[in-house]
Amino acid sequence: MEGQEQIPWQALRYLTGEVVYGGRVTDSWDRRCLNCILQMFYTPEILQEGHRFSADGIYHIISENMDQVQCVNYIESLPEYDLPDIFGMHPDAEKTFLESQSQLFMETVVSIQPRLSISGQLTRGGKSSHEIVLEVALDILKRVPRNVGDEKLPEGIERVKAPKITLAELLTLPLWIGYVQSINGFDSLANSALLTVLRQEIDRFNHLLEVILKSIRSLCFAVKGQSILTVSLEEVYNSCLNMKVPKLWKLCSYESCKPLGSWIDDLIQRVNFFSTWSDNLIRVAQQKLRIIAKEQGKRLEQIMQPISEQPGKTYQAQPCAFWLSGFFFPQGFLTAVLQNHARQHGIPVDTLTFTYYVQQPSRDDSLVDVTRKASACDSAFSQDESNFGDGVLVFGLYLDGAHWNAVGQSIEESKPGKRYCKMPSIHFLPVKIEKNKKVDELEEEVQEAYECPVYRTSQRAGILSATGLSTNFVTSVILPSQHPFSHWVTRGVALLCQLDD
Repeated sequence: MEGQEQIPWQALRYLTGEVVYGGRVTDSWDRRCLNCILQMFYTPEILQEGHRFSADGIYHIISENMDQVQCVNYIESLPEYDLPDIFGMHPDAEKTFLESQSQLFMETVVSIQPRLSISGQLTRGGKSSHEIVLEVALDILKRVPRNVGDEKLPEGIERVKAPKITLAELLTLPLWIGYVQSINGFDSLANSALLTVLRQEIDRFNHLLEVILKSIRSLCFAVKGQSILTVSLEEVYNSCLNMKVPKLWKLCSYESCKPLGSWIDDLIQRVNFFSTWSDNLIRVAQQKLRIIAKEQGKRLEQIMQPISEQPGKTYQAQPCAFWLSGFFFPQGFLTAVLQNHARQHGIPVDTLTFTYYVQQPSRDDSLVDVTRKASACDSAFSQDESNFGDGVLVFGLYLDGAHWNAVGQSIEESKPGKRYCKMPSIHFLPVKIEKNKKVDELEEEVQEAYECPVYRTSQRAGILSATGLSTNFVTSVILPSQHPFSHWVTRGVALLCQLDD
């Protein structure tokens, strides 16, 4: 500090944020938040008379003419718990924190209760624990499909036709392989990277469904006394009784904080989304293969069991809009979109990035009422959606800690008592990275926009990967803003793929 005409605020912020705390705060988004908080205190404004750190004026700099007694009295007059405003957080942040603490307390109380045995204790409703678990298990068996593409038939009706062809079987047909090899250049059906993503997602969901159904069937046998209740089945038993997702399922599942009932509903929607996508893609493929088979003097029915088609209906190989929340690995989906654009235009994929355009909400969409449940398939395969050409339309995201102003097309303060806001669809458009932009232009853009991180769940926490990012992190979306980006950073504003209900 000696010999300096001015206080080097930027150097002090770097020393504290990157050197002192740098090794302790490893997540890059947490470091961004830390630096924005430090910027509120390492600033020339704190030297001005009457400067306050909070809107209520409670927190302020101790003046030079205050003696020791006055300093002690001021310190003792400060609130026992720091208010959210001093850290730049929304007033509702304290309510959210207290709710999470209450939830943690209740979960701790439940966890220390004596573990239920297989004796079948009675509950308040008059049903034994066995009856409750068996009821939950049978409901899951009744509702959950066997695999992606499985058609749930009414009870008592048997299949009279051979099972329809699956995507994996289609891709191994000699007729399909010959069609792919005959293509020159990029083909949106055969050469699409989304085809690989779809097949991988189907494999993951099929494995998850197999684990669920196998464990539920074994649990039913054990509850009825027809088999032994193993340690893993006992954990499934207790989870079904407490309406939690069993750990056995979580090991091969996507990240989620939902209770068991909502988790099953969400799983069925995910399976239906990929089933519809797969069926539509197969219908488009079989239309092409039918022509090739006819040229070879064959009928398509002799080669495969085709999927039924509605007369006069046009099918698309991919959805009109994509449910980002429905993917096991959404990062892979976004990378595939960039790969398709790179292949189509003959440019390196590492020179591409996304630009984002938030669409106007539909008349039936509510940005405030996040409790309204809409079918993902209706949103994804609606014929009313426009064809954007390049890029993809993404839906199913929720804004946490802020509200989306559809009229002003920017983020604003969240409504009182409304932590979440349902986001309209967002157009992810691949564009080339501009390397020659001037520094002042980039700084101006940053001030007028907020780089909003996208997380899988509200926990936002996961395993730190080799890239320095959490496995819960998906990507970041640039959203227009009327406030400096630091305003939203300290408020912890983020986009979530799913809520906890």
